[in-house]
Amino acid sequence: MPTAKPVAGVRIRPLVNSSRKSFTTPDRARADFVQGASKTGPLTLALAASFNPNTVDSASIIMKELRGEKADEAKPINTERKPSRIIVAGDSDFATNSFFHILGNGALFLNAVNYLAAQENLIGLEPRTYDLPVVSMTNTQMKATFILSLILVPLLLAALGVAVWWRRR
Repeated sequence: MPTAKPVAGVRIRPLVNSSRKSFTTPDRARADFVQGASKTGPLTLALAASFNPNTVDSASIIMKELRGEKADEAKPINTERKPSRIIVAGDSDFATNSFFHILGNGALFLNAVNYLAAQENLIGLEPRTYDLPVVSMTNTQMKATFILSLILVPLLLAALGVAVWWRRR
């Protein structure tokens, strides 16, 4: 979660948040909500922080003005340091081979690397592709589906039709 107290020159932005219905659990073996121990969502799962040394220390100027003191002239915080960036994620499994292609994890990781390398022009989202669902069945399941859908169901409907015809006759 980003800090409540701002730090001059540091900008923190959430990248990935959970839903409002999410929660944390104190016991890793069970996924149950524990009143008082669990935090409810939305929870920040990944965030980006950047430091700009040329940012004016506006926090101290505003605090002095609120107290009624005369604010000093705006000065850069630290001109000897270089700008820096960091991305913090709760878990790095989203970038592993087994989860890379699931739910945009690969796009999130590659865009994060491009952001860290200061290559913002390479950051982008590809349009969603809708792939046809794949059904994996064994040979026995395929035979059973064939017999049920193309033989048994039509025979059952034909028998039902004959029975209705016979009663009304």
